[in-house]
Amino acid sequence: MEASFFRHLAAELAALLPGRRVGKIFAPADGALTLEVPAPRDRRHLLFRPAKQAGLLFLSAVKPTNPASPPARVMWLRKRLSGRRLLEAAVDWPNLRLAFSLSPGEGRHLLFDLRQDLRLVDDLPEDFGREPEWPELDAVLSNPEVWRRHPQISPPLRRFLGGLGAEASQAYEAVRQGLAPAFFLNDTEPPLAWDPGGEHRGFATALEAATAHGERLLFPHLERLADSEEHDRLKAARKRLTRNLAKLDQEEKRLRDMLGRKGDAEALRANLWRIKDEEGLTEAELDRPGEDALLLSLDPRLSPAENMARLFKLAGKAERGLEHLERRRVQLRAELDELGRLPAPGTATMAGNAAPARTAPLPRRCRDIAAQAFRSSDGFWLLRGKNKTANHALVTKAASPFDLWFHVQGGPGSHVLLKRDFPNQEVPRRSLIEAAVLAALKSWRSEDTRADVICALAKDVRPVKGAPPGQVQVDSLQETLRVDLDRDLERRLVETSPGE
Repeated sequence: MEASFFRHLAAELAALLPGRRVGKIFAPADGALTLEVPAPRDRRHLLFRPAKQAGLLFLSAVKPTNPASPPARVMWLRKRLSGRRLLEAAVDWPNLRLAFSLSPGEGRHLLFDLRQDLRLVDDLPEDFGREPEWPELDAVLSNPEVWRRHPQISPPLRRFLGGLGAEASQAYEAVRQGLAPAFFLNDTEPPLAWDPGGEHRGFATALEAATAHGERLLFPHLERLADSEEHDRLKAARKRLTRNLAKLDQEEKRLRDMLGRKGDAEALRANLWRIKDEEGLTEAELDRPGEDALLLSLDPRLSPAENMARLFKLAGKAERGLEHLERRRVQLRAELDELGRLPAPGTATMAGNAAPARTAPLPRRCRDIAAQAFRSSDGFWLLRGKNKTANHALVTKAASPFDLWFHVQGGPGSHVLLKRDFPNQEVPRRSLIEAAVLAALKSWRSEDTRADVICALAKDVRPVKGAPPGQVQVDSLQETLRVDLDRDLERRLVETSPGE
């Protein structure tokens, strides 16, 4: 995060958070933390991910999905932080650090260090919050390494000043004084406290810009991570099944060798009349009609008859073992077939705020649902349930809280889910209409030329307790769309059926 932008973000958080209590703490991914810091009319969560070059600190109304079991680090923080109140803030903005003193407990300060980690400390460094020294503008423009001694002169700031010409002095003075008329975010860079030129979005507050930037980076990353973990789990399961099938092949060879002793037992039975009374035999030469004589090793502790019984018993055990082995092989092959192909987890990164990456795969949790998948003209995934059970699963399993849900108004029909990559991602009107048309085409209005379709955030749609699958209650509508039923739309947009 750029230092001058963090200066404004930290100031806004320092004015907003003191007095709030820390609730639970979560770790949606390794290195990322979610802190509950509720206020009466503000239920947003504080999300934090430290990184040397791309640290994130922002408030989001959407809480990321968390693993079932919190890691030890989170349990340690919960024990020492939950229920404690954030008090006075201290800001060391050139070094991207923000600290809050805490109500009594272990550790006097909670320190957010965007380059390192979240820490509980008793004392802040002596130079924490000290105002930085500002070099002359000529020294800034002539020295590419100026940031090493003056971390507030970030490379983006130096590039910005270098492109202003005669206006650089005035802009540099505004940065020194901490003046920022607005905050700017483009498709590729972190938010800035000055206008970088080109295509960008402007925000009135640093918090709004930080949230837009953090949500578009963190939420797709968490989705890809979940897919990657699921991919690794399935890959390990496939490796285990393949290994077990190879062990069955080895076991089959051993059992067939045992079964081959049945011929030895039959030869011994045919010659038993000659040697049945002999004791301590270590081997016996056995005649076989039409074949060469067989020299068979015997256990001298057993009589010839007992050796024969032992060989028949081993052969019988092998026959039963082979029957069980074949049943087990069929079972393992069925499990292996059930896993199917393992597509590589998505590697595309969301850069913009509107169109999703068209190469991004469908999230894995959506693939075992009996839903038909479409791609909107703008690249968004559209999922339409094929039955009541699938409609229920779209709401309870496939949906992220910030996805958009569609259903025809006033009667039965399929649920349609428009998957977004992160909260508040802009969806072009064309994709909204396409999702609404897909919902109307599989509804009681399918034979009409026009239909009304309701749209809501997935977080505002919940199953009705005790009702049949697919029946939901909508707490808040986004809008109602009146759409013309384009019966050729399905053919143009159809992509695949994830549940098949």
